Amino acid sequence: MNASISSELGNISSSFWIMVLLAVAIAAGTGFAAGIFYARWSDKRSFSKARAGVAQLFQTVISTIDTAQEVCRLLEKCPGTFLKPNQTEQLVQKRNGLLEAISGLVRRHDPSYDATPSPVVAPSPEPTPFNVEWTIEPTDPATGLPGRQAFDENLALLMNAGQESERTSGLLLIKIDKFENLRSRLGVGDSDKLVKKMMAVVCRSVRDEDLVCRYSADMLAILMPDTDPETGRSVAGAARDSIRAYHFRVEEHGPEIFVTASFGYTACRPLDNPDLAVNRGADALSKSQQRGRNQLHAHDGQSIKHCLAG
Repeated sequence: MNASISSELGNISSSFWIMVLLAVAIAAGTGFAAGIFYARWSDKRSFSKARAGVAQLFQTVISTIDTAQEVCRLLEKCPGTFLKPNQTEQLVQKRNGLLEAISGLVRRHDPSYDATPSPVVAPSPEPTPFNVEWTIEPTDPATGLPGRQAFDENLALLMNAGQESERTSGLLLIKIDKFENLRSRLGVGDSDKLVKKMMAVVCRSVRDEDLVCRYSADMLAILMPDTDPETGRSVAGAARDSIRAYHFRVEEHGPEIFVTASFGYTACRPLDNPDLAVNRGADALSKSQQRGRNQLHAHDGQSIKHCLAG
C-alpha cells in the first residue's frame, strides 16, 4: 500500500511540475508578445511625436523668416534710416549663415539642389512719360500764334521733357522766301495776312500735339514733342507740300500771290540744349535757302541732308 501511495504521489509531483513549466512558458510567451506589441506602439507614438515636433519646428522657421522680412521692409521704408558699418556686416553674416543652413537642410532631401544664389536682377524702371504743357502766352498780335518769347519758353519745356523721358523731339523752321520784297510790295498789313494764311495752312498739315509759333516776321517754328527723326521729317515734308500746293491771296477773290518758303528740320535729342537745337535748325534752313525755293533740309546732329526740293 505504501508503494502504491508513493507511486501516486510521484505521479502528482510530476504533473505539478509539468503544469508549472507550462504556466511559466505561457506567461513568458504572453509577456514577450505583450512586450513586442508595446514596443511597436511606443515606437509609433514616439515617431508621431517626432513628426509633429519637426512640423512645428518647420512652421516656426517659416514664421520667423516671414517676420524678419516684414521688419526689414519696414526699416527700408523708414525715412532717415541707415545702417552703421558693423550693423551691415552683421546682417550680411546672418544672411549668409541662414542661406547656408537652409541649403544644407534642402540638400538632405534633394542632393541635386544648387545652393548658389541666383543673381538678383533689379526690375527695369518704368519709362518716364513724355509730358509737356505748352505755354501759349504771349501771343503774336498779327496772327494770334505764340510769339518768340513763348517759343523760347516752350522749347525749354520740350528739351526738359526730352531729358527726363530720354526721348527725342523735333524742331522745324519755316522762312518765307523773299519776304522783304513781299512786304515792300504789299505793305505790312497785307504781308501779315499772308503770314496768317500760311500759319493756317501749316497748322492743318501738322499733328494736333505740335505747336506752331511765330518766330519772327518772316519765320514760323513748329515744335514736335516725342517725335523720332523719321516722323519729324515726314511732318516737315507734309508742311512743305501744303504750302507749295496752296494758292495765296490777300483777299478771297483777289489775285494769286506767288509765295514759297524754305524749311530746316532738326531732331532735339535728350542731351541737347535749346540754343544747339535752334542753331542746327537754322543751319539746315540756310542750306535750303541757298538751294532755292520750297527746299527741305534736315540736320541729324552730324550732317545736313537734302530731303525735298521744288
